[in-house]
Amino acid sequence: MIVRKLAKIKEQPIFFLVLVFTVLIIYFPALNSYFFQDDWYSFSISQAKSLRQFLDFFLPNKNVVYYRPLGMQIPFFLQQTLFDLNPVPFKILALLTHLLNAFLVYSLFKKLIKSDLDAQLAAFLYATSAIHYIPFYWSATYAFILGLTFTLLSLLFFIGEKYFRAILCFVLGLLTFEIIAVLPAILLAFHLLFKTGKYFRILIPYFLISGLYLIFRFLFQPPPQIPEYRFSLNLNTLLNLKYYFLWIFNWPEEMKNQFVSFFFVNPLFIKDFRFYYYSFIISLSINLSIFILLPLILMLFGKIRIAAGNLIFTAVWTFSAMLPVIFFPLHTFPYYLPLAFLGLLLFLLPLFRRTISCLAKKLILFKWLLPAIIIINWLWSVFVLMDFNAKIHWAPRRSNLSRLYVEKAGKLNIPQGGIAAFIVNPDPENRFALNNQDAFYVLFASPKVQTIYTDKNLPGYRL
Repeated sequence: MIVRKLAKIKEQPIFFLVLVFTVLIIYFPALNSYFFQDDWYSFSISQAKSLRQFLDFFLPNKNVVYYRPLGMQIPFFLQQTLFDLNPVPFKILALLTHLLNAFLVYSLFKKLIKSDLDAQLAAFLYATSAIHYIPFYWSATYAFILGLTFTLLSLLFFIGEKYFRAILCFVLGLLTFEIIAVLPAILLAFHLLFKTGKYFRILIPYFLISGLYLIFRFLFQPPPQIPEYRFSLNLNTLLNLKYYFLWIFNWPEEMKNQFVSFFFVNPLFIKDFRFYYYSFIISLSINLSIFILLPLILMLFGKIRIAAGNLIFTAVWTFSAMLPVIFFPLHTFPYYLPLAFLGLLLFLLPLFRRTISCLAKKLILFKWLLPAIIIINWLWSVFVLMDFNAKIHWAPRRSNLSRLYVEKAGKLNIPQGGIAAFIVNPDPENRFALNNQDAFYVLFASPKVQTIYTDKNLPGYRL
């Protein structure tokens, strides 16, 4: 017994070392990416020269689309104050926060499903998932990473009955990223299903705070009145669900533009990217076969079963996490998925473990074979997606363009706070990369700097 416990203690550092090494390999190219697009906007709204201006970050501002002071203004203020426009410290911060989340996922799953191996697999699948691709490249989405940190901490403290800490993390999460507002629904389902509904009053602060937050957001910072944020409940909602489902299993973001109908993909895309497309198809088929089809067959034969409480809890978790985004079909991105992904894993992994246990009774090889297939297949799909994204994704492309233009402008003898006009090629990608006027406004700390996107021969600095 003592030897077995010592072996488990030794296994943990090895597992986390392997996890860190794997994440570094997957996301290493992103650690060298530059600020672009909304990063420049985030810098522009994160300027403070006094304590009063710093505290103003926490006040609602109708000129700012989001209310994420802990997720946007504070990190970008610290970045510019301490490291200027060197992006490496920010990327390292994102990496460390992501790895902390992986450890919190491990801790949460170990508490919820009482299996060390399942908790390790959950942490591994979460940490290496391709749904994190954009936040690693795009610093403006750091709030999505840090918001999950506070969500996981609040869940862990709630389960551990440390309610003050749980509520504090919930409030910090609301100051970081708005999707944490769905957490009371998840906690309510957990409380009713696994704590026999006693002491319901401990949930009142969650619902009260969440309700006040939603009122505050709709009064002071409602969603912008643009097509991307238009509510829709129709066939597009079902299409939206399809895209999020595929992204969970490491399909590329680009696929939402390539379906010509619900099931059929653009033939030209398949022709041009045949290797990638069939790699994604095969990988998805393996995941669905092992995680869903095989357990269903065993359930039909009465070999395994799933607890109704677990099914309801994970369904509430997954769909609650999707509610803030599922009805906006023109504003769909994989980086909205981490919380919903954990809810799905909480359903799939216990079912997966029961499937292994059932099959291992017939052939012990299944105990190691199925987890190995899942891990190898998962990593294969991630690396194929990374290679595909390196060729076509907008994030690395705009990052490179932004670095190119900022470095060119930085070599010019223009004083901080000065007046200048920069002439930039009118390609829309350049405007996206520099976020219209924001990049050079931040670079030279001057609203008098103008960026003109044109091919015409106008007076100014041609970049």
